[in-house]
Amino acid sequence: MNATASPPRPASHNRSWMEVAIERAARALAAGVAYFLAIALASWTFGPLTERLIERGAPGFWTTLIEAPALLLLLAFAAAAAIRLFQVRDRAGDRLLVGSIGVTLMVGAELIGGPLVRGWGLYEALTRLMPEPSSLFLGLLVGAVLTPLLEPLGRPARPDADASSV
Repeated sequence: MNATASPPRPASHNRSWMEVAIERAARALAAGVAYFLAIALASWTFGPLTERLIERGAPGFWTTLIEAPALLLLLAFAAAAAIRLFQVRDRAGDRLLVGSIGVTLMVGAELIGGPLVRGWGLYEALTRLMPEPSSLFLGLLVGAVLTPLLEPLGRPARPDADASSV
C-alpha cells in the first residue's frame, strides 16, 4: 500500500455546511445568470417596440404601463424555469438571490452596453437607464427582483423538501 494515498471516503459522506452553502450559491448564481438572459431578451424584445410607439407620439408612461404586465408575466415564467432547471432550494432567500443577481446583471449590462454599443457617456447611460416614468421603471425592477418568489405557486408542495437538508 502506498504511504501517500489517502484513505477512501465512506460512501455516505456527510457534507459540511460550507459544501452545502457553496452548492446553494452556485445553483442560485447559475439560475440568476439564466434569469438575466431572460430579462435581457425580454428587454431587447419590448424595448424597440416601446421606442417606436413613443416616437409616434404615445406617452412614455402609458407605453411602459401597458408593457409592464406582459413583461412581468414573461419574467415570472423565466424565473420559474431557471429555478427549476438549476434546482434552486425552496427558500425565499435563495429565490430572492436569483432575482437580485438577474437584475444586478441587467443594470450592469445597461450601464456598460450603452457606452460601448451606442457611444454614450456615463451620463447618457444613466439617464437612458431610467425612462420618463422613473418611478414605474423602479417598480418594474423591484417586481423583477421579487418575481422568483412566485415560483412555488405553480407546483404542488413537497412535504419532505427541506426536512433533510441543512
